[in-house]
Amino acid sequence: MSAHRTINYLKASGVLVMAVYGFFCAFDAAEAGFLDRVDLVIHEAGHLFFSWFSEVAQVLGGTIAQLFLPAALIAYFSLRREFFASSVMLFWEAMGSGIEC
Repeated sequence: MSAHRTINYLKASGVLVMAVYGFFCAFDAAEAGFLDRVDLVIHEAGHLFFSWFSEVAQVLGGTIAQLFLPAALIAYFSLRREFFASSVMLFWEAMGSGIEC
C-alpha cells in the first residue's frame, strides 16, 4: 500500500520565490538583493566579534561569520530532520558564498 502525500503549497511557493530570486540575482549581479543586506550585517558583526582576537582574525572574521552562520543553521536543521528549512539555509549559503546579488 502506498502512502498518500499531499503538497504543502506554502513550501512550494517558497521554493518558487527562491528560484525566481536566484534567477534575477544571476542575471543582475550589480543590484544588491535582500540576502546581501542580511549577509552584510552578519559580515560586519563577524569583524566586531573577532576583534577580540588577533588582527588577522578580525580581518578574516567577517567572511568566517558570513559563511559559518548559514552552514551552522544547515547542520542544525538537518539534524532535526527539517529538510525544507535546511534547503532554504543552503540557498542562503550559496547566495552568500558564490553569487553576488
